[in-house]
Amino acid sequence: MIDIPNSSFPYEGLRVAKRPKGEHLYRVFSMLNRAPLTFFYLSQLAAWTRFEFDLRIDSYEAVNRWFDGPETSLFIAFYVRFIERDHFFYIPDPEKLDATKAFEKYSRGSNVIATPLTIPEPAHKSVEFWNRLKMLSLITQHREKMTKGNLDSFCKFIFFKNITIKDLAGLPEYPDGEAVAYAFELIRQGRFSMCAVASELINLNSIIKLNELGAT
Repeated sequence: MIDIPNSSFPYEGLRVAKRPKGEHLYRVFSMLNRAPLTFFYLSQLAAWTRFEFDLRIDSYEAVNRWFDGPETSLFIAFYVRFIERDHFFYIPDPEKLDATKAFEKYSRGSNVIATPLTIPEPAHKSVEFWNRLKMLSLITQHREKMTKGNLDSFCKFIFFKNITIKDLAGLPEYPDGEAVAYAFELIRQGRFSMCAVASELINLNSIIKLNELGAT
């Protein structure tokens, strides 16, 4: 899946967006979709770090389009296919209530839930955001090696229940941070876990645990 409209979803009524004035341009890689994505807002970048670790999501798209309401326009950030129901995520704006109401009606007509894209706290102050961003950055550096066979072999190689990032980084069999990247990817898949991801920045003494699911 890629970050441009395709035949799998009818984007009728949504206008292609260019980078809004004053906003940044973020280019990332989605391991969930195995495709590059482009964002314009920090809230999209923060959402990407959440989506990639959310086991309830089948796939998602960076829509990057405008919905034109009666008087104003609303930025539509994502189309997310959860296991239970599909969602549109839009950038909320209290000054664009006409567009919000019109978009909610548009979404209901497509049997999709319109959901505002919000951040519980500013992303730059969120420990969890920076930890997940760090993990995803290393994972994508080694993404060509993130095959099921390689990940399964790594699980068998790591027979410890608990291991630190320092120990992983020192494994001669996996140079250049490859072992840490594998461990982070297995965390993303729910097969490994790490305590205090939301409260402590990742460091060499951070402990990664092999879940029972990961051991099978």
